[in-house]
Amino acid sequence: MSTRAALPSILLLMLSWLPNRARAQPGEPGSWYQYFGINPVSARWLVHNEVQHRNYNLAGDLEQLLVRVGAGYNLTESNHNVLIGYAYLYNETYRNREKVASDENRLFAQYIVKHPAGRLSVGHRCRVEYRMREETEAWRARYMVWIQLPLNKPVLEKGCIFFMASNELFVNASGNGFDRNRLYGAFGYALNRRFTIEIGMMRQSLASSARDQFQVAVFNRLPWHSERRP
Repeated sequence: MSTRAALPSILLLMLSWLPNRARAQPGEPGSWYQYFGINPVSARWLVHNEVQHRNYNLAGDLEQLLVRVGAGYNLTESNHNVLIGYAYLYNETYRNREKVASDENRLFAQYIVKHPAGRLSVGHRCRVEYRMREETEAWRARYMVWIQLPLNKPVLEKGCIFFMASNELFVNASGNGFDRNRLYGAFGYALNRRFTIEIGMMRQSLASSARDQFQVAVFNRLPWHSERRP
């Protein structure tokens, strides 16, 4: 697929920035420190394991702790992945300047497809979640599109510096429909083809407010099985 064919995805990312900026509110940015493990256990099967530590500030004021695990299967070689999983979230929400703790459990299913567009790598993720909170249960759908561009090498390999951008829309199955939108931009570095790190900013927009989040993400794609060598 050519770079021209990827223009709809790129335009979606650019256009989503406009309403996010319009709703922006001043204030201290929060921070998300994240670990993602996407570890193959066979030629087609993989295990997803993820931890996110989210703060109201840059460090020390916990907002949310998220743990997510899942099992996935590639319908084709290294692509068209379907995955089911479970997530646990511990929340600390401010109410009248006092923190109130709560828990949430989620079941989810998702589909990911990736394709090249020139030097760009373009990806799409569709996810459906069943959210079980203390007093409510609800369905939510999410759609993410992302692009990844190597800057100093032709492909993502050891020593590669790359640019990453994504946009994710959340829609509730009931109520007002729109839940939130997340627009993300970052620069990354590949320690090797299995381990990468990204540092960037994400703007999370709700129906009536928006907030910036500083993000650090580490990705581990080390296989949990012995790879066949030609």
